[in-house]
This record gives sequence, structure tokens and C-alpha cells, in this order.
Amino acid sequence: MMRIALLLLILIVAMLLGPILANHPGYVMLVVGGITIEATLVSVFFMVGLAWGSLWLLKTLLTKLFHLPKVSFSFLRSRQRRRAMQALEDAQFAYVRGDWSAASERFSLAQTKLTLDPLQAAMASYAALHCNHGQLALSIALAQDKNQIRSLRLQADVYMKLQQPQQVVALLQPTFADGCRDTGLAEVFLMALRDSQMWQLLLDNIQTSLQQKWFSREQWQQLRFAFYPYALQGLAQQGHAETEAASWQSLPAKERKSTAAQLGQVWVLALQGQTADAEQKLLSWLTLDQVASVWPVLCQIPLGTAVVQLRKQAQQWLKEQGNHGYGYAVMAYCAQQEGETEVARQAWQKAISFQPALKSSTWSALA
Repeated sequence: MMRIALLLLILIVAMLLGPILANHPGYVMLVVGGITIEATLVSVFFMVGLAWGSLWLLKTLLTKLFHLPKVSFSFLRSRQRRRAMQALEDAQFAYVRGDWSAASERFSLAQTKLTLDPLQAAMASYAALHCNHGQLALSIALAQDKNQIRSLRLQADVYMKLQQPQQVVALLQPTFADGCRDTGLAEVFLMALRDSQMWQLLLDNIQTSLQQKWFSREQWQQLRFAFYPYALQGLAQQGHAETEAASWQSLPAKERKSTAAQLGQVWVLALQGQTADAEQKLLSWLTLDQVASVWPVLCQIPLGTAVVQLRKQAQQWLKEQGNHGYGYAVMAYCAQQEGETEVARQAWQKAISFQPALKSSTWSALA
């Protein structure tokens, strides 16, 4: 905007002075050491412009030939750049301190004159997210090069934090169709398919991940619990039994018989009102060592009052290992299912005291 205003000002001055200089070109005389130079005012302007242009051309040629750093001859521009560099430094220190508001503000100021590198852009985007400036965080992330895996990770993560999993699917599907096998990106992609409730597409991509080995064996043993139970209960709610879903039946037998798949079958039985059968099936394979893996799903299964045997099993676990946080979490869940709110709250407090990681759980004893 300032450049347009300056251009208009120059045109106005030229229109006013043009006719005057044409009729009265003026006269300039320079006397230096016995040398006299005489010219019209227009000629002086022309010579100054020619000299300036020659110097600019020489500077450009030397910069290109010898790879010299760019030097700004504008005092104002240099001052603005120094301020932007200081703002960038302040922003990074604020980010490390956890002062998200200051970090986001200073990153925004730095961006007006500087181009952030990928790490700085990620910091600026996450700082904006912490300040609940979702659109600002997204605009910073989307400005990064989509051909870089790290940029895709940032963009996908911002979309997920903004609860827009469909956008993540649209962003990453072409990448994995081209044969991408990045483990971190693959996990986000499958999570986005799950959160978008695209069950058939999720199972199809899981089969592809197994064939192309997106994950190591150890990683997949844990990740199964994040996908199979949700896919099975999602298919059931859409009226598709697992035996009728071609995408499920096409998976290897060991996947369909895995503990994560059995947990999904327990969820389906509970949703169908067969809570006693669901509890019996759960107890047929559940051990204390597995509770940490199954907890994020178990706490969502509506067993109602059909938790008597599960509660007895949890009490037995706690007799053997009284400081096990997940054992108390199961006790809290059982009490909550039976409507014993105060008992559930007390058990949950003990669970958190022994296993602080449960604080980040979305489940609550008051749910």
C-alpha cells in the first residue's frame, strides 16, 4: 500500500514539474579545482540516474559472481530487519519458557520481515495453538512446503488438534498412495481415518500398512488397540457384522484373533445389550499386564451393572499388587458403572496417585 502511495506521489510531482522543466530547463554549474561543468537541470537528473543505475548493475554483477551477501543500503529497512531478528529471538525464548502469548505475538512480528525456517514455523504454529488462535496456527503450517515430510507432519498435527480429521485424510491420502512409509505420519493418517469414522478405508489402509511394513512389530502390537476396537464397534453401529465386512475378513487371521480385536468384540456385545456375555468374554483373556493397553477403550465400554466379576478380578489384582494404578482405574470404572460415584472418585484418586499418566485420560470417575 505504501509503495502504491509513493508511486502516485511521484506521478503527481512529475505532472507538475514536467511542463515547467520543459519550458525552463534550468541551469547548473559546478566548479571544482578549476574544472567547470555546465548542464541543464534535466541533464543533471539524467546523469545522476545513469550513475545510480550503473552502480546498482555493478553491485548486482559482483554479488552474483562472487556470491557476496546481500547488503541493504536502506537505513530504515536494516532497522526493521534488526527489530524482526530481535523479535524472533525473543519469541524462541518465550516458547522455551512456555509463555505462549508472548511467543505467538513475537513470532507474528518477526514474520513481517523474515522467513521462518521449518523449526521456527513449527514453534510459531504451536504457540498460536496454545493461545487458541487456530486459524493463525493453520495458516503458518500451510505456508510450509508440502513436499517435505516434516511440513506434512506439522500440517496434519494442527488439523488434528483443530478436530478436522477429514482435512488430514485429504492431505495425506495422496502421499501414502505414492508409497510413503513414514511411521509418524502413518500413525496420524490412520488416526484421522478413525476419527473420521471411515471404517472401511481404515481397515483397507491397515492391510496396506501390514503389507508395506509401515510399523515395526513392537509398534503395531500397541497400535492395534487404537484401531481395531473402534473399527469393529463402528461397523456394528452401521449395521455391518465383522463377519460380513470384506475389509475385515481380508486381514490376516492373527490380526482378527488379536487381543485388540477381541476387545472390539467385547465393545460390540455391550452395545448390543449382551453385557453379561461381554464381561465373560473380557475376563477370558484380560490380565493385569494388559490393562494399560486396553484402558482407553475399556473405559468407554458400557457394561452397566454387569461388572461384578470384573470388580472381583480387580480386587484380586490389587491384593497381589496394591500399588498398581491401572488396577485402581478398573475399580473406579466398575464403581462408576454401578452408580457408586463416591467410591469411583476415591478409587480414581488412588489410581492417579500410583499412575500419574492417567491424569491425561479423558475418562472421569464422574462421567
